[in-house]
Amino acid sequence: MQQFPGTTLAFQTIWEKDSIAVVHYGVSGKTPGGQAMGHEGLLFYEFDSAGLVSSEHRYLDSLTPIGQLGALGKISVRPPPGLKQSMTVLEAENSKEEASNQVIVAKTLNGLNAKNEAAFLSNFADNAEIDELICPQTFADKQGAESWFEMWSGAAEARTEAQSMLAAKEFVLVEAKMGGALKGPLGPLAAPSSATDFVVHRAAIFQIRDGKIVRLAFFMNGKELAQSVGQWPLASMKSR
Repeated sequence: MQQFPGTTLAFQTIWEKDSIAVVHYGVSGKTPGGQAMGHEGLLFYEFDSAGLVSSEHRYLDSLTPIGQLGALGKISVRPPPGLKQSMTVLEAENSKEEASNQVIVAKTLNGLNAKNEAAFLSNFADNAEIDELICPQTFADKQGAESWFEMWSGAAEARTEAQSMLAAKEFVLVEAKMGGALKGPLGPLAAPSSATDFVVHRAAIFQIRDGKIVRLAFFMNGKELAQSVGQWPLASMKSR
C-alpha cells in the first residue's frame, strides 16, 4: 500500500457461519507512474475459540496485476474492479434452501468432472454468468456458459475436488483443488507440446436462485498454473 499511494482495499461481501468467514475483496488503484492496477480475491478465514484467526487461505490471480503493468506483453487483461461503497454481511441460516444449494453445487462439479456438458449446463439459469478471473471478460448467458465449458474441456483433462463448502443465503462458497493435465492453450498459457500434469488451488462463489445458478465466479492463480506446467516465466515475458 505504501508503494502504490491512493490504492483502496475494500471488503465487498462477507459470508459467516460458526467459526468460518469468507471475504470477497477488491483492490483498485494506480502505480506511482499512473498505471491502473487492481484485482479481486477470495479469503477463507477460520477462527479459534478465543476469536483469533487460526487459518487464512487466499485465492487471487497474480497474473492480473502483472498483466496490467504490461509485463505479460500484448495480451488482453481485465481492468481493475469497481468497488462498492459499503460492505454486505451475510450469515448462514442452516436452512433447507442452503442445503439444497450445496447439492446443486455438488451436481454441477460432478457434471464438470465427467465432462458432461448437458449435466453441467442443466444447473444454470438462461441468463447465468460465469466469471473466470484469469480471463479478461465474463461468459454471459447459456451460450457463454457453453463457451466456458468448451474452453476448459479443450484445454485440460482435469478434476475439481471440493475441499470445503459454506452455504449462506443464496450463495455457496467453495475451496477446491484442481488436478489433471493441460493439453491446450488457456488464457496466457500456451498449449504444451504434450499433455502436462498440474495441480492448482481454486475457489468459487456460486449464486443460486430458485434452484438455478445465476452467477459463478472462479478464482485461480494463473501464475500457480504456469509454474505447475513449467511455463513460468511465461513466453510472453521472456520475449520482452
